[in-house]
Amino acid sequence: MTVRAVHEKLSRLLTDQERNELRMHDAFTAFANLNPVQYNPYTQPLWAAAVAQFDRAVAPAEQRIAGKLRAQMHGLESNSQQLLREFERHRELIRRPHLATELMTERLALSFMLLVILSFV
Repeated sequence: MTVRAVHEKLSRLLTDQERNELRMHDAFTAFANLNPVQYNPYTQPLWAAAVAQFDRAVAPAEQRIAGKLRAQMHGLESNSQQLLREFERHRELIRRPHLATELMTERLALSFMLLVILSFV
C-alpha cells in the first residue's frame, strides 16, 4: 500500500482532535526534499529512509487506531461474519506490522471462529 493511502486510511479513523494531537500533518516531512521524478537506484536509500521516518511518525496513530479497532471488534465477537467483514474492511491497515502485532489476539480469535465454523461444514 502506498504511503499516501496509509495516511488517508489512518486519518479517516481518527477525529480532528486526534489528528492534531498525533501530528498527522507532519507525517510527510521526511519526503519534503525528495523529488518523486528522480527516483532511481542512487536515491533509493533516501526514499527508504523517508518511508522509515514516515512509519515512525504514524506509529502513535496506528497504536490509537489499534485500540479503536480492538474495541470495535470485541463488540462483534459473537458474530463471526461481521467480525470477518471488519477485518476485510481494514485489511490494508491490519497488514501493517505495528497494527498486525497490536491486533494479534483478535486475529487469532477470528481464526479460531472460522475453524469452528469449518468443522461443522
